[in-house]
Amino acid sequence: MTFRILIPLLIVGCGAANAATPTPQHCSPWQLKQLLGDTNAKIVDSACKTLPNHKDTVLASAIYRLQQDEQSSYIWQVMLLDAHSHNIIGQYQDFLDEDTSTRIDSGVIWLDTAAYQLADNNRAFGVRLAIGYWPQYAQGGSDKFLTLFNEQPQEGKLVPLMQSLPLFFWTEISAANDYSERTSAKTNGYVQVLESSSHGLRDLQLVYPENIEHWQESSGDIHTQKGRTYKTILKYDGNQYPLGEWDDIPSKMWYHRDPSSAK
Repeated sequence: MTFRILIPLLIVGCGAANAATPTPQHCSPWQLKQLLGDTNAKIVDSACKTLPNHKDTVLASAIYRLQQDEQSSYIWQVMLLDAHSHNIIGQYQDFLDEDTSTRIDSGVIWLDTAAYQLADNNRAFGVRLAIGYWPQYAQGGSDKFLTLFNEQPQEGKLVPLMQSLPLFFWTEISAANDYSERTSAKTNGYVQVLESSSHGLRDLQLVYPENIEHWQESSGDIHTQKGRTYKTILKYDGNQYPLGEWDDIPSKMWYHRDPSSAK
């Protein structure tokens, strides 16, 4: 759903498209030890960063392999750590699997500590996983999956408020039979925090500016033009920010478009 109504913005949590040169998010040996716990599993990727609004607290995340076979499974760990005592303040754990649309490797974790001020006394933080994958002749895909967590653990557990929101999308609009010419759309989205609220937490507006790319094999050139900007509002339902139906994000118009409009 696309919204044309202008709503006052409180804070902007910028997406990858607006990010400056990334600062390395390395983990120290003690941080890695806490992330691994008692397991001897091999860490595939990790990231650690001091929270900008809590200098005594470290946000840490890691992915490690659970088993090694034809279809590997992984553990994804997120923690808040006391920077001085090294104690775990809160943690979250989930399973990740590789399949036809997912690849897990080094460099896939990015800690997002933008000012997601969801209430006066409630600021969220995010973890992005760049684990999207598509084969050479795919007709679309998504990546940079953002999960937002409540910064206040509940009984030692970190609570996800929004799970696996894709910030990056691409789709093929048209292509020659021999793929010598191709037109596609790409978008790197970001999240805005609004002044309006639902069930005690502020609404989120997702913004996806679109670029249309025309590619020709004969010249090798890519010509880019700006397309639409898609906007969708998410409302907290008392438990999470539901993402809606499969074609609600970035917009139904993204999936149900007229190919001739991109020519």
